[in-house]
Amino acid sequence: MKRGLPYSSAMRSAPLLRVAALVLTAALALHELRYAVAGRPAGDAVGSGHGYLPLVGLAASILLGAAAAMLVRALARARRTGSPGERPVSFSRAWVLGTGALLALHLGQELLEATLSATGPGALVANGALLVAPLAVVLGALVALGLRGAREALAAAARTAPACRPLGPAPHAPKPPTGPARRQASPLALHLSQRAPPLGA
Repeated sequence: MKRGLPYSSAMRSAPLLRVAALVLTAALALHELRYAVAGRPAGDAVGSGHGYLPLVGLAASILLGAAAAMLVRALARARRTGSPGERPVSFSRAWVLGTGALLALHLGQELLEATLSATGPGALVANGALLVAPLAVVLGALVALGLRGAREALAAAARTAPACRPLGPAPHAPKPPTGPARRQASPLALHLSQRAPPLGA
């Protein structure tokens, strides 16, 4: 029988950190892919309204590194305890939620850029706006695949955990006596043995 450990704070925070790292990285990829395919608006200077992107890229790199380190720890724990330590999430649900998160982040990102560059809200519907939804669907699927792959790796590591064995040798039952067995006297013989011998004539 394999042992399972209760959910600790680190085990609960690892999936959240993994989700944040994957979604933030996918959001940056969505932004860059949109303008790489459709091009930037006319008159948009290089770096106009995009001064925050290096900071976001740095944050995404830090989150990915931390998520990878926690996944390595979780794999070692799964091999030791025989428990994945995480509840499974369906691929379809992760896909839908990931796609929705990417669309919301991209909309907020474009609003921020329109505010910083003073281009107005017209930039939201120009230059590849129709590409945003299909790109978000594809990148959302990649996020779901990443989460599913990590969960399957933990399950595979848990299956390699050694089975628990009892500590110390098993107790032995006492051995029966090896001497000759004594015959049990009958009740009549016991009664006669307790009577006094008859008086002599």
